[in-house]
Amino acid sequence: MGVAGQSGGAGTIMDYGIPYLRICMLGSLGMMGQWVFDRFVMASGKSSLFLFTLSAASITNLVLDPILIFGYFGLPTMGTAGAALATVIGQWVGCFAGYFINRRWNREIPIHFTIKADTGCMAAILKVGIPSTLVQVITSVLAIYVNSVLMAIAPTAVAVYGACVKIQGLVTVGVNGMGSGLIPIVAYNYGAKKPERIYQSCRWAMFYSVMLYSVFFLVMEIVPEQVLLLFDASEEMLAIGVEALRIMAVSYLLSNVCLTFSSAFQGLGMGVQSMLLTLSRQVILPALLIAAVSHFGELSFIWCAFVLAEVFVIPMGMTLWKKESQKALTSPAVGESSQALK
Repeated sequence: MGVAGQSGGAGTIMDYGIPYLRICMLGSLGMMGQWVFDRFVMASGKSSLFLFTLSAASITNLVLDPILIFGYFGLPTMGTAGAALATVIGQWVGCFAGYFINRRWNREIPIHFTIKADTGCMAAILKVGIPSTLVQVITSVLAIYVNSVLMAIAPTAVAVYGACVKIQGLVTVGVNGMGSGLIPIVAYNYGAKKPERIYQSCRWAMFYSVMLYSVFFLVMEIVPEQVLLLFDASEEMLAIGVEALRIMAVSYLLSNVCLTFSSAFQGLGMGVQSMLLTLSRQVILPALLIAAVSHFGELSFIWCAFVLAEVFVIPMGMTLWKKESQKALTSPAVGESSQALK
């Protein structure tokens, strides 16, 4: 019965998942275009315009989801395929909104389409972009590994981990936004040969990131049950998830330090250093620590592994930032005030 149930469940997942994945993958060009136009407004210091493209995509998706899923207004009932189509249409709306906003309000970056490639510009983009891509790929592999470890201990823990990942995405929106704003500020001041402003910007970004996150941190520590109930948590999920969320909240708090350093490295064009820092805290150290404690069969040890990874990588991040930033910012091209860096 268990095997049959699992087979039926796997078959249902395949029936729903394949059309969804096919539509999203084939239509993903709109999402890529939206990302490009969003980065244009961020690079010119007009990050608030990013909210318009995000809102256009999200609202379109929200409106079309029930229409296409359930077949309202005479349209056929499409189920998960409808959800995927709504997502893709929303992404294209966000893409066109981004193009319009840049043409209308972001004249600092002219937009021209050409088949002639600027190899120097491409090399500069790939220098930062390839490390970021590798981080995303390897982070996904880690998630698969963590799920396999949790499944062996308690299958419900997989759902708890998935909920924590989604909660992390929500509560760190402000932190990630602060990092996105920091990148152009660092780049501007690097080009303007004002290293002291870079250090001040990093300190303030880290401070405001902690302040923005502290509200969510208190909520997760005081009422984790209410947060998990947003995911329709069962009694078993609550029993596991309350402790998990409280521990993971600490790791999210500590991550503010290295997230700021990673953004600052990107602002200086140091994609490799940013990648090393991110891989250390999100992949390498968590994987090693989880492998070391997994044989104990204690879920609390797994959650604590993420906290320890952040604790161990903070000194590394501080050392790497001090070494690499001073090397770049005290060079003859930028070094007008080496004393201000100390």
